[in-house]
Amino acid sequence: MNKLPHIFLKRIFKKTGPPIHLIWFITAKCDLRCSHCFYYRQVSTKAEELSYAEINKTISKLPPLLSLSLTGGEPFLRSDLLGITQLLFEKKITKNIVLFSNGFNTENILATTEKILSNCPNGNIFLGISIDGFEEIHDRYRNKKGSYQRAIDTLKGLKNLKNNFSNLNIGIGITLHQGNQAIIKELRDDIYVKLGIKPGITLIRGEPKSPELKNVDAEIYKKTISSLENDRRASQHISLLQTIIATREVLGQKLAYKTFVRQSRSYYCYAGSLMGVIYENGDVHPCEILKDSCFGNLRDYNYDITKIWKSKKANQIRKLIGTGNCFCTYECQYTCNTLYNIRFLPYFIRDILKYFINFWIVDRIKTKIIRRKNE
Repeated sequence: MNKLPHIFLKRIFKKTGPPIHLIWFITAKCDLRCSHCFYYRQVSTKAEELSYAEINKTISKLPPLLSLSLTGGEPFLRSDLLGITQLLFEKKITKNIVLFSNGFNTENILATTEKILSNCPNGNIFLGISIDGFEEIHDRYRNKKGSYQRAIDTLKGLKNLKNNFSNLNIGIGITLHQGNQAIIKELRDDIYVKLGIKPGITLIRGEPKSPELKNVDAEIYKKTISSLENDRRASQHISLLQTIIATREVLGQKLAYKTFVRQSRSYYCYAGSLMGVIYENGDVHPCEILKDSCFGNLRDYNYDITKIWKSKKANQIRKLIGTGNCFCTYECQYTCNTLYNIRFLPYFIRDILKYFINFWIVDRIKTKIIRRKNE
């Protein structure tokens, strides 16, 4: 694993090669039917999900990954989620797994998360829970009464787990849409007061169940991004990693906003080069948005994503993405589109230098204060 940072750094200059970030829909099953969900058609149908044995075969042939996101559907509805995460860590595919959940099945989520953390002490788990509004609004758009309170209970339980597991990071995500945009500032403030977590946002995307929810006010979106930027800037002094994450998120949100306003792409997209998506049935795509973009199915390539990545179909779709004719506000792709784009390197260097300067100054001041107390 010591070689992994070097492997990933090389990809700043060399984009050809296997993916370094994957989003894996391990199930389409979900216990909610959210109005803003772009995946509602798959959630409502029975898909031929990859079995645990097939997932094992796939994992055994995965390249090293900077991070891997396990999503759905609701990933905690897979009874073998613990086994999947153990395989990923044991085979040293990645040190960082991101899990996204609606927070509805509180007991199962907490029990499974605790087992993952206990059994995989050397792996980092980021668990994001979705909150879309205050109780009435959240339950309405999640189409399930009690879903808000269950999500809050799950978050409180996760915070208790955090006291015992340093490898757990907790996040809250808000999907910004027409139905909650009027209360977005109050909601973010309320969540921070209640839980001490400053939530992130994603803009509603794709073709949601209720398409009218895509009518988002650009000015509200802009103000929300500015508020989030202030939050993330304040967290940059915590650690070098937090500095890099904050810079990446701020840049990504600004790119998403520009795309939303201009309705065109203003950056180079590395979907299909550095990043990819695996769906529950084994289909591999460059991203979640581009239609008719399937590179191939794992079952047809002996569960080897690197073979799919080199296929003729994959090369054709990458060329299409390279033209810049497609565009979206898909935030998950901005990790690669900012961190691995030389154009944005000065922003990261600037913030990293600020961190070290502040760290050096603060450290010097603390040392002087301690010395004076001891004199």
